[in-house]
Amino acid sequence: MILEKSKLLKTFYTLTMEDNGPKTLSELICKIAVKKKEPFAQIFVLIPPPYMQAVMGYIQTTKLTVKNVVSDNQNYILEF
Repeated sequence: MILEKSKLLKTFYTLTMEDNGPKTLSELICKIAVKKKEPFAQIFVLIPPPYMQAVMGYIQTTKLTVKNVVSDNQNYILEF
């Protein structure tokens, strides 16, 4: 499940621990690609540690580039 929160030019997508599969990852990548077309948009994706490897592998197959990766106590935060 993907939660979206927007505040001015910053958009936060949170990948939750429930009902995640390949369809969810492709939906997340589509949302990022659409949002990335907006000028001056900052996109942040919060990912729980068990899904980090799957998400990074899926991102490598697309043309998206990750600007920054940060970690807090609960999630990895990717900046696009």
